[in-house]
Amino acid sequence: MKEKTQNNQLLYPVFLVAFLIIYLYVFDSKLDLNGDNASYFILGKALADGLGYVSPVHPDMPPHSHFPIGYPLLIAGLMKMGIKSFVGIKIFNGILLFATGIMSFQLYRKLVSSNNLAFIGSLAIFFNPVLMRQATIIMSEIPFLFFTTLGLFSYVKFIHSETEPWYKRWSFYVMLFSLIYGFYLKTLGFVTIGAVGVSMLVRKNWPQTITAGLVFLGGVGPSFFKSTGGSNYVGQLLAVNPYDKSLGTVGFSDLVDRAVENITKYGTNIIPSTVVPFVQESIKENTFLGGVVGLIILALIVIAIRAIKEKWLMTAFFLFTAFVLVFWPQVWSSSRFMIHLVPLFMFMTFFGLFIAVNKLSQKYIKKEWGIAAVVIVVLLGLPGMQFQNLRAESDYPPQFKQYFRVAEWCKQNTPQDALIIARKPNMFYLFADRHVLKYKFTRDDIALLDDFVENGADYVVLESLGYGSTYQYLLPAIKKHSYAFPRVLNYQNPPTMLFQFNAQAYIQNRNSGSTQNQ
Repeated sequence: MKEKTQNNQLLYPVFLVAFLIIYLYVFDSKLDLNGDNASYFILGKALADGLGYVSPVHPDMPPHSHFPIGYPLLIAGLMKMGIKSFVGIKIFNGILLFATGIMSFQLYRKLVSSNNLAFIGSLAIFFNPVLMRQATIIMSEIPFLFFTTLGLFSYVKFIHSETEPWYKRWSFYVMLFSLIYGFYLKTLGFVTIGAVGVSMLVRKNWPQTITAGLVFLGGVGPSFFKSTGGSNYVGQLLAVNPYDKSLGTVGFSDLVDRAVENITKYGTNIIPSTVVPFVQESIKENTFLGGVVGLIILALIVIAIRAIKEKWLMTAFFLFTAFVLVFWPQVWSSSRFMIHLVPLFMFMTFFGLFIAVNKLSQKYIKKEWGIAAVVIVVLLGLPGMQFQNLRAESDYPPQFKQYFRVAEWCKQNTPQDALIIARKPNMFYLFADRHVLKYKFTRDDIALLDDFVENGADYVVLESLGYGSTYQYLLPAIKKHSYAFPRVLNYQNPPTMLFQFNAQAYIQNRNSGSTQNQ
């Protein structure tokens, strides 16, 4: 037993070397352009600065009610320790992914009898382009994956450690904390809590089941019904389009259409290209091939679940997540919403492949080739890292370079209390350090400019980021009332402009009854 433990410990340097080589190869020091990462950074800084959970981008600094507080709280903790840069927080996410790989190895060893398969399956986490990319951006997915894995590992350790009373096992309390904190990172954490709950109910160990249930209820219940918890997600779930509330809520037929579209997207593209990345290019334009790969993955996972320990835990975890993915608005269908599932999905696919190949090879060749097949599949994912490397080494796209260039000019040349109107307020704020608001999404130019007046806007950015709202709402209003928008900056390739907003000229013109250019 001692020798086996020592051999396992020798594997950890292999994990570290493999992780460092790949992570440094794909590490991207730039700010990711999805927008949410800027929000997380700003919210974390506000907490670290003692402002509370508010959005300092807005001049009134209103309480924040969109993102759960978990990840900004982690960022605030890092900032309090002196880690205040984008790069430092990105590296922290990388460390969490490495720790997830180590924990996954321990979890897989408890689920299957093959130590070698557990090692390869956990090492595959570092060979997955999607996971490694997420570990280089300031988003909550990797922290959520870490706490989800910690919760599952602690739970499995708890139920297999029966040498002392359940209430004396540290793994029980780590499990409770991890799953509750995971909920505050992403409300999707309720699926892991639900999976553990199902497993506990099946095992019929009532004292710990009732205790865990009460702790979970007290830990996540109040937040679940607040705006950043379940009520917010239910509202998004029931919206026809979360970005256009005027379209109202979904009906039964809308839910059916959504389910069909999401099943198609995930089954023929997102899941295959995430679990076995080497098929990504082949299935991009070939839905049939993607569907075949998706069905093979599903079949292998079914084979694996039938053979593992803790069938109820894994089945509930997969099914609860699948339910959310199937009925989630199509505009958000992406690998981001299944990051917490990806390592286990990969491992179950590999385990199913291991079983299937071993059976076939024993039958026809009289030898086991399962491990070799899994190793080949894992290594085939490495070429996908080249794209992530090119992404990391490339500069910002020209339209964003110009956008950030305007923001940096504003930081150097405008008053500290200036209010700027821009399409991506949080990203602009990071580079400008000025209050920023988004313009109103309306074709009514008077309503749009009245909103500028009401908020006290000083400058307006006209960018080329590609958002239709800029050309539908903002540009026509500026053209129609050009007298109120003296141009301050005019960068080209692509065109990006900064205008000063002359509120007095606009008000005088509006009160005179004229809406023509002057």
